[in-house]
Amino acid sequence: MTVTARWKRTCFVVAALSFSFVSACENDGNPLAAVCCTEFKVGADLSTADFGLRGEVRGQFLAFAQASSDLAATASAALGDVQTACRNIAVELGATAADIEKADEKPERERTTELCRLAVAQIDTRVTARASVEVMFQPPVCEVSVQAQARCEGACSASGTCDVRANPPVCRGGRLEIVCKGECTAEGGATLYCEGTCSGNCSGACVAEGGVRCNGRCEGTCSAEGSATNQAFDAQGNCVGTCRGTCSATAPGVRCEGSCKGQCDAACRAEANATVTCDGKCSGDYEPLRCEGGTLEGGCDVQASCKANCQASASARAECRPPAVVVKSQVAVDAELGRAIQVLEANLPSLLVILKARGQAFVDIAARVASSAGATGSAAVSGDLGVRATACLVPIATTIGEAAINARVSVQASADVLGSVGVR
Repeated sequence: MTVTARWKRTCFVVAALSFSFVSACENDGNPLAAVCCTEFKVGADLSTADFGLRGEVRGQFLAFAQASSDLAATASAALGDVQTACRNIAVELGATAADIEKADEKPERERTTELCRLAVAQIDTRVTARASVEVMFQPPVCEVSVQAQARCEGACSASGTCDVRANPPVCRGGRLEIVCKGECTAEGGATLYCEGTCSGNCSGACVAEGGVRCNGRCEGTCSAEGSATNQAFDAQGNCVGTCRGTCSATAPGVRCEGSCKGQCDAACRAEANATVTCDGKCSGDYEPLRCEGGTLEGGCDVQASCKANCQASASARAECRPPAVVVKSQVAVDAELGRAIQVLEANLPSLLVILKARGQAFVDIAARVASSAGATGSAAVSGDLGVRATACLVPIATTIGEAAINARVSVQASADVLGSVGVR
């Protein structure tokens, strides 16, 4: 019998038992409750869930369950975000109530696809048929927690711990932020991201209680002191004098005599026993914090499948910031076109997160975790998993299978709408 056949047989047996003994799930005193899965929940922290396993097999099963849970939650949220954005665009640009009602009668995924089709139709009619537009934005990025992945990998190991500094993590294609107790310097003479005291020029926000010459927004008190025009503010409301508080951008050639949050062209220092957040080389003790805009590699030396599931879980939990969007028209903008542009600027950011920040990698990760359910099922057949863990295989496999489809539909629908305004 093949692994696939054994997995299907296991799923059938567990499903039959679960169906036959539904009442046992509602009665903790019933001995048949062992065949029910009450431990697995979508979007929950499963680190303390008791699947009746011990040792490395517990960590491996937990990683699979956690990845499935996290991916399902993220994929469901992504589908909801795409559906909301497409509904808003379709309705506000003129889709008929009958078309919207017809779309709402469809199941969730088909509804999302149909609403996005209506959104594209309205964009074609109300926007691109009238004007050539350019969508301007900074590419959105996601931040993956190093510690979240390390905790998961620690459970995979025989020791139950993970020392990320034994095999330092690498943020491939992005930047690795660390918490540094000491001085942080840029590698190779480049600037570094700094949340601390910058010994050079700070390009970003400067927090200075004593005041700093400002050339941007001031959250605090702005005075005309030091202003070339003897005015505290310019016509746009920016502080062009001295800001006592947080200045979003220091005046050209002025050093931030306070705490910098942005790019520093020298060293970023922590005072006394404090720490700084940076992405350079730390002269003292440090702790990896997060990988921004890249793929987190390295970490603990654990079984490949367990590591992959931990990476999937951390990736699903990553925080992704939607970008600000500006839509520029190549023709004069009247009231109708201006309103349509406002609708796009309000609703495209969430679609950009799905397509550009999560993208095809999100789809591939969900599909890979879904395909790994068969290997977990073979472990049940061989007896490596107990009754409780085996009972959870069906809902977990079903959940991650649905998540993989939701991820694919979300990314494709986002690509369709963004493609209609020239974003590829």
